Amino acid sequence: MADPSVGLLRRDRTFRGYWVGQSLSFVGTQVTAVALPLVAALMLSAGPGQVGAVATAAMLPNLLFSLLVGHWVEGREHRRIMIPADIARAVLLAVIPVAALGGWLSIPLLVIVAFLTGVAGVFFEIAGFAYVPSVVDTNDLSAANRAVQGSSTVAEVAGPGLAGLLVQAVGPAPAIVADALSYLASVIGLMAGRPGRSAVADTAGTARASRRARLTKGLRLLIANPYLRALTLHAAIYNLAAQIFTINLVLWMVQGRQVSPAVASVQSSAP
Repeated sequence: MADPSVGLLRRDRTFRGYWVGQSLSFVGTQVTAVALPLVAALMLSAGPGQVGAVATAAMLPNLLFSLLVGHWVEGREHRRIMIPADIARAVLLAVIPVAALGGWLSIPLLVIVAFLTGVAGVFFEIAGFAYVPSVVDTNDLSAANRAVQGSSTVAEVAGPGLAGLLVQAVGPAPAIVADALSYLASVIGLMAGRPGRSAVADTAGTARASRRARLTKGLRLLIANPYLRALTLHAAIYNLAAQIFTINLVLWMVQGRQVSPAVASVQSSAP
């Protein structure tokens, strides 16, 4: 039996454009995940604290803004949020190789770029989560999610190795250009399709009050429910520990043992 995801990609131009762009940006994100710490470690001789600051800046927007952005996105046309977010990420990442060429690359600049790119990423990811159900029929939603998740899984498995080879070939700062280009590919894919079905935006004061009530209700539910609380705590501790381990492993390999970026990227992504 043919995979429904394949059939959906063949017949739905809008979803196909989104999926192709997302698949490329998934790989591009893996390139930056490998290249950004190497920019700090190899080009700026950064220590664990400085590399950790860059990594923290990239992840912090997810903690600070996800809940608020989710409520802000509600009722708005998702594509109008996603396209500017992708353009912003492409421009921000392009600053790094330009700064390297100009001789004004620094840790504070990497922190700022990482943080702002993370903020744009929060807007894109949350809007994208709602965009897929707005452009495919309900019967196709499962196939659409499988297609997107499949691309994400392939990028997570193969991406670090490909990223390491690219960094090895052209250097960490120029390699980030690949991620910037992947976001522009995502923009092209989104612009080629139709806008998604969107709910009417809340404009009345009572509607805004209702949205604030839902926001606080969600927070109370998270705090009160022992299962959600435990899962949230587990995810926070796991992600923190994984970041600490990966940062120190990469630094130890490339600075302490002079391991090539290609080998270091593969080893740091291994389970």
